[in-house]
Amino acid sequence: MNKIILIDGNSLLHRAYHALPNLKTSRGFYTGAIFGFLRLITKLVKEHKPTHMAVAFDLKAPTFRHLRYAEYKGTRKPMDPELAMQIEPLKELLELMAIKVVSKEGYEADDILGTLSKRFYDETYIVTGDRDSFQLVSNTTTILWTKKGVTDIEFITPQWLLDDGFTVDTFIDYKALRGDPSDNIPGVKGVGEKTARDLLATYGSLAGVYAHQDEIKGKLGDTIRASYDLAMLSRELATIECNAPIDCTLEDMTFNAVYSGEVKRKLGEMELNSITAGMAFNEEETGETNFEKTVVEIDTLDGIDKALKGDKVALLIRDRIAFSVDGKTEHVISCGDDLFAELTFDVALDRVKTLISGKTLICYDYKSLSKEFDIEADKFFDVMIATHLVRESAPIKSIDACLGGDGYEVGSAELFDVSRKLQKSLVDMGLDKLFYEVEQPLAVVLKKMEQRGFAVDVNELDALKDKYGTLVSDLTAKIYDSVGFEFNVASPKQLGEVLFERLGLRHGKKTKTGYSVGEDVLQNLVGEHPVIALILEYRHYAKLLSTYVVGLQPLVNRGRIHTEFNQCITQTGRLSSTNPNLQNIPVRREESRDIKKAFIPSKGCKLVSADYSQIELRLLAHFSEDSILVDAYNSGADVHTATASQIFGVEPTMVTSDMRRDAKAVNFGIIYGMSDFGLAEQLGISQWRAKEFIERYFEKYPTVKAYLDGNVQKATEKGYSTTLLGRRRNLQDLTASNYLVRTGAQRMAKNTPLQGSAADIIKLAMIAVDKRLEGMKSKMILQVHDELIIDAYEDEVDEVKAILEKEMANAVKLNVPLVAEAVVGDSWADL
Repeated sequence: MNKIILIDGNSLLHRAYHALPNLKTSRGFYTGAIFGFLRLITKLVKEHKPTHMAVAFDLKAPTFRHLRYAEYKGTRKPMDPELAMQIEPLKELLELMAIKVVSKEGYEADDILGTLSKRFYDETYIVTGDRDSFQLVSNTTTILWTKKGVTDIEFITPQWLLDDGFTVDTFIDYKALRGDPSDNIPGVKGVGEKTARDLLATYGSLAGVYAHQDEIKGKLGDTIRASYDLAMLSRELATIECNAPIDCTLEDMTFNAVYSGEVKRKLGEMELNSITAGMAFNEEETGETNFEKTVVEIDTLDGIDKALKGDKVALLIRDRIAFSVDGKTEHVISCGDDLFAELTFDVALDRVKTLISGKTLICYDYKSLSKEFDIEADKFFDVMIATHLVRESAPIKSIDACLGGDGYEVGSAELFDVSRKLQKSLVDMGLDKLFYEVEQPLAVVLKKMEQRGFAVDVNELDALKDKYGTLVSDLTAKIYDSVGFEFNVASPKQLGEVLFERLGLRHGKKTKTGYSVGEDVLQNLVGEHPVIALILEYRHYAKLLSTYVVGLQPLVNRGRIHTEFNQCITQTGRLSSTNPNLQNIPVRREESRDIKKAFIPSKGCKLVSADYSQIELRLLAHFSEDSILVDAYNSGADVHTATASQIFGVEPTMVTSDMRRDAKAVNFGIIYGMSDFGLAEQLGISQWRAKEFIERYFEKYPTVKAYLDGNVQKATEKGYSTTLLGRRRNLQDLTASNYLVRTGAQRMAKNTPLQGSAADIIKLAMIAVDKRLEGMKSKMILQVHDELIIDAYEDEVDEVKAILEKEMANAVKLNVPLVAEAVVGDSWADL
């Protein structure tokens, strides 16, 4: 016998959207509802093994119910755009899966489901979250009601309906009496759930109620008698049409649970790889076998020796050591805790490290794996870095989300399998050179930098702790004096009450947790009460104390701090650092010097530093080929003076320091897409004056404007921006309907080729510098944006300076010179 599954598409998609996290691909496309929908379909297929399937969707056009009653569904809120954008992609995917998609203008999904369920006398299941469908149950039709979310399913049968006090007809009568607020079906005013049930229990049906309407006493009787037309209309609206002109045959709904290769490719494009784990695919179309692995336990050294053969090995170490040499077999090493066991973790790891020598190591996050387990590989393939590049610089934070997604735990066999796909994608996307010649070699350089660490003067940190602790205490006392009483300044709740209730200052919307007292709120209140400036100053020093003084002290290990560099977090290509974040030292000159003074060279060493001079402006000159900028850099002229000369219309010798300052702000503002409002704020001038500066700039540098506008146009067409070395940054928000989101993406499109290329260049310089330092005692210890710092032995300082300046200047060839000047100091502050 045939088994048919009919799905209420809109209902299930809506349920999935609200029940699950709103997943988003690295390209910015929302997929959470699609994921939930597909997860339910794979569950239904596995449990019910349908021979036929169809999914019904509503259309935007009005139905016969709207024509009958204009207010039908009139109270419904518009669909969230994040959900609406998933409907058409889901339909396309369902069609690829050979699942029939059915819609009919003038009819709702319920009418399609009702018609198809009555058309074929087969075992039928209707999957929906809508109780209206309960009227469709029969001896052949069961409702799979998604009672909660998309996984809590209840089977609704004729007996279930009887147990609930209804037949199919009386269920419709019940809706006619009670109405339905979700569909804006009016019903009889004042008749709720209990009254509707009582009336039907007494009189049997809606027709029975009106046959005995004169027997119903009091206000209820008056209402019933006055609402005949409304009750009949409500019944008409609530009744599902089971004879709609739907063009769909049983053959159209034929379903086979082996999907095409295009389905797998589409799911990969949507980054819903975990869904494929529960699906079977046509091997000939995918060009690959369905992924099935065999797990083999190994508990002897001989077992490791026999299994670990071949020229490639995927290695994964979590609580146990696992490896795969073919992507089909997962070898898991079982280690004993007993000191006398033949195979302890350390013994097994040593044997694995010996055997993988000379092989290509496939792994996730080689830098961390190598550091933690002292693993060295001449050749390796880092799946984390490859995924970051292929996903157009999407942040990659875990192996599971990277390879399986959605909490699906992967093993070494999956690691091996996905590496083959990533290798192909890197080539197809033109990212292979960036991967093999820049990012992977850089991982080795970063590992050495982390291991070396940066020496710290703990006495200097202690002195800072006293200094900032005293400042925080003094500011706290001044705050108390300013308001006239004591309270917990660090408590946002108490601070909000003090400022907005006791002092009566203007405030924003109050939430459940209290008033907002963020920095933006406080900045807008500066000048309204003396305490505001004190609180801002208090917060500044309290953060310095907690983050950069007290926070640094536990991270000092044998006199050194070993920050961790992250290659796959930022979308610009820049490195980031954590534990601690040494790339986010406060910018205030005095405080910056205070903190950096604690970072010192190793004994017998000096710190040598070099940073690029105006690298993003030089890249702007290179990419735009603007003759004024190119000539200024090639002649060694001051580019800010040259710009001031252009926008103020004076000779370079007549440019004042104020003119140069304004021109400098415009130069850097242009790079980051700064608005006239932002420039006005920075320079402390009127907005119209700032607007005039920007307009003059583009009048004098039309090729720069053409270049920046071209960046936006190309990124809009492609969906991503590219850097000098081909790195991609996803910018799908360039087509967003929200103005702020769209203009933010436009600024990124203008700047990414500049900032991202600067990141590419400093990485190339790091690799070159590290190679030149081989065999020397001096070591590179830190990179901060455009700056490199070397812990240089005193007898190597001059050579290190020369290496830094030469390798940084020659990292790439531009049509303007790259300039990096090295300096020497006894602390980071000196640099």
